[in-house]
Amino acid sequence: MPRSLLGFLVILTSCAAVGCNVAGPNVIRGGRQVYNDAIVATNNEQMLSMIVRMRYQEPFGMLAVASVTANVRWQASVGGQAGIGPDQNFAGNLVPFSASALVEENPTISYVPVQGDDYLRQMLSPTPLDMTILVLQSVWYEPHVVALLLEEINGVRHRTPYNNQSSAQDARFEQLAQLLSSLSQDGALTWVNVDGKPHSYALYFRAQRDSDAEDYARLRELLGFAPLDELVDQAQHRIVMGVGAQTDEEVIAIRTRSMYGIFKLAAAAIDVPEEHLEVSLAPRFMIPDDIGFNIRCAERRPANALVAVQHHGWWFWIDATDLKSKMMFCLLEAVVTARVADAAQGHSQTPVLTVPVSR
Repeated sequence: MPRSLLGFLVILTSCAAVGCNVAGPNVIRGGRQVYNDAIVATNNEQMLSMIVRMRYQEPFGMLAVASVTANVRWQASVGGQAGIGPDQNFAGNLVPFSASALVEENPTISYVPVQGDDYLRQMLSPTPLDMTILVLQSVWYEPHVVALLLEEINGVRHRTPYNNQSSAQDARFEQLAQLLSSLSQDGALTWVNVDGKPHSYALYFRAQRDSDAEDYARLRELLGFAPLDELVDQAQHRIVMGVGAQTDEEVIAIRTRSMYGIFKLAAAAIDVPEEHLEVSLAPRFMIPDDIGFNIRCAERRPANALVAVQHHGWWFWIDATDLKSKMMFCLLEAVVTARVADAAQGHSQTPVLTVPVSR
């Protein structure tokens, strides 16, 4: 073999070896974000589909992505052709030098059906106090979050489309939510953990401006506490899970919603086509204005949607420019994901659907 040919083959072989060394990092750079985007997008679609099905009072289910395994194979080859005998026998028919490289990715995706006793308990049990306080600490500026997470505050219940509470009670809850939000936004109210004890929380008030003391007095009135002889600039109230007013000890008793209740409340924000209401595909009721959601419907797929799903021939979607609905949807997905995570952990006892993606 001529030395020039031998040298060229050595160079190609070296390049192939270097390519093998860098293929892994390049695959991660090009593939990780793609997988993550796909999982986020399908999670959003699954969540919205569950809300839509709840509005239509239809069964729904969840599939959790248990694992994504991507096997990457790198192949490289070099070659050359040489003729034997007279030149006229192979002139123009040979490829003196050739090289090829191939990167092949074969992902395997495993899904876990979220079901069983743990799932049922997580869906129907009230949201734990510690998780509720954590969310209220983080999203203090939005009164709609209070209505989404809390069903009752010191005996004042939130009126939803599914109950027949008086408008007076509904107005009191809305005023409570507004005061809790505005005082928290000013820094006058803080949801705190008491002495580092688990499951022990309090609402701490410390006036930051003159009007805060007056707002706190109004808050006390709505909570059913005894009126103060004079305005105060500092106070603390223990928070417990309970039903009804706790006026004697000035304790704030809250009743949190279950995941099922949160889904029902979110489903009430869906704009259902009139033709579906007329044939009783979905129940008819007044859409509440204090949920913070706006899930729209259209006959054609919307162009500017954060997430969109199709159901009964119509598209249901959240506008990508509707910042409040986007924030509430993200919050709902985060809370639901956290609540059902434990149920998904028991996948060893439930069927696992593994989908290999063919080459």
